[in-house]
Amino acid sequence: MIPYFRKEAREFVSWAQLQQDIINGESPLESFDQILIRLKNAELVMLTVGHDEKGKTYFCFEDCINEERFMNPTWTNEGGWAATDMRRWLNNTFFDLLPDELQAVIKPTRIVQIIDGKQVMTEDNIFLFSKTQMFGKGDWSDIEPEDTHIDIFNTEKQRVKECGKHGTWWYWLRSPNSGNSNYFCLVSYSGNAYNYYASSYRGVAPGFCIA
Repeated sequence: MIPYFRKEAREFVSWAQLQQDIINGESPLESFDQILIRLKNAELVMLTVGHDEKGKTYFCFEDCINEERFMNPTWTNEGGWAATDMRRWLNNTFFDLLPDELQAVIKPTRIVQIIDGKQVMTEDNIFLFSKTQMFGKGDWSDIEPEDTHIDIFNTEKQRVKECGKHGTWWYWLRSPNSGNSNYFCLVSYSGNAYNYYASSYRGVAPGFCIA
């Protein structure tokens, strides 16, 4: 199936060409444009385009993938995003499900968190979004100093996601809760911020960048 921009039904030739257009500053993409892809397990997923305050382009899964997961197998956020089972799973098992043409153009994204007073940096092909990217700057943003708000997450309605049989459902963010060593942040079924045990099964709505 050829990916397409749903808003104006504009087709593009290839992911490689789209990547080059973004690099050249000639991207046809606008925020809220959508692209349909088929994973190698035959699941169809919709991607929504968003931009952060620095102008960086993100491809965000419109809804949760068809599998709930935990952040870690035990009740801990020790080590933050970098140490999570979720990160390893997304960048290995889930990444392998993406179409080959898309895998070839994904550019690792630098993610920085301040954990126990130290900067921890990863580069990830696939990632969860942070609380700052989802809700904007707040008293939580000291732990994710390089993140800025993404424009498609302005309202509760825009943050709500479907998750299989649940309908609208809770889904994970990559931000550890600094006040409780058992919790990571979530977006609730109503589109608001929440925190819960890292070992709980919740929705997964990742993203990626190609430039």
